[in-house]
Amino acid sequence: MGDLNEIMFHHERQGRNPIPKSQLAAFRDVIEDCGLRDLGFNGYKFTWSNRRVGQYCVNERLDRFLANLAWWNSFPNAKVVHGLVAYSDHLPIWIELEGDAEIPRKKKIRFEEM
Repeated sequence: MGDLNEIMFHHERQGRNPIPKSQLAAFRDVIEDCGLRDLGFNGYKFTWSNRRVGQYCVNERLDRFLANLAWWNSFPNAKVVHGLVAYSDHLPIWIELEGDAEIPRKKKIRFEEM
């Protein structure tokens, strides 16, 4: 999960010139070669904005969750959600596991307060 700084398809970008098809295909090939799949999302379709206005505004889906088949089988009802309010150029995203599997944790997970 994270900011991958790439999009997979042209519809994941609004504004600027289109990215070459070969670059999109190369990113999708890496994901496939690693045995991963995109978990999809619920909410607003873009996760990053350059925060400009008009013709200079660019929005992209740069942040995503990827998982292998074993993870998919462990969490079949997982759902990715894109938030709406951000204090940076990225929207918050999170994953809801719906309690279908227990995650073993050795340490508490801490997040930086923004």
